[in-house]
Amino acid sequence: MFRLLTSVIALLLAAEVQQGNVRVLHPGQGAEASRVAQALDRAVRALPAFTGAASILVKARLCADTQEFTARTGLAPTAAAGVVEGEIVFPPARVTVRFEDLDEVARHEVAHLAVRESLGRALPRWLSEGLAARLSGKAGAGAAPDWKGAPCAKKLGELDAALLSRDADARAAAYPRASAIVGAFAAAAGSNEALWNALGPRGDGGRLSTRRLGARTVDEVLRAATGCTAEKK
Repeated sequence: MFRLLTSVIALLLAAEVQQGNVRVLHPGQGAEASRVAQALDRAVRALPAFTGAASILVKARLCADTQEFTARTGLAPTAAAGVVEGEIVFPPARVTVRFEDLDEVARHEVAHLAVRESLGRALPRWLSEGLAARLSGKAGAGAAPDWKGAPCAKKLGELDAALLSRDADARAAAYPRASAIVGAFAAAAGSNEALWNALGPRGDGGRLSTRRLGARTVDEVLRAATGCTAEKK
């Protein structure tokens, strides 16, 4: 009953801040909503033109509390933000106001919107997160994970799970791995833009693993970068 009452109050207090193509809903947290809207607007202009971010209507919201944030996103309360049905969902203002890297978070989340708009919703989480990391300017350093001899599908499934983990350390370790794999894809394709174009929707419905990145397929680049093995037929 208390949670329902809280949600009703938040709905009644909901207001919207606008900044360019950015709209941020908030339950009476106008000052922080304005700061978030400005960061999202900068993110739209910072992303590469080939992503089409400049033409996206960015919808976001600040939640009333962390309970609402986890309920809406399914993420751990320690997560910075998440995209749900085309809307960027942030934790409450008392959390976001402490973000020292708000612009970085904004670029990452707007990159997710661009991926969703241009490349579709069917990309696996590890690929979507790796793309968002690279496009937002946080590609990270280091080599792709060492999965020598392990089945590719199994390790990618574990990486997806780690990206959703409620353990902040597990998530922190997973993001650079996803980014490094996507970095190997971009290197094989020739650039981030070439990779973006290679991953774009195709009329033939071909599998992701068979998309060509330069002279090799996605599957071939993945195996070369990580040492993982294809499933036995």
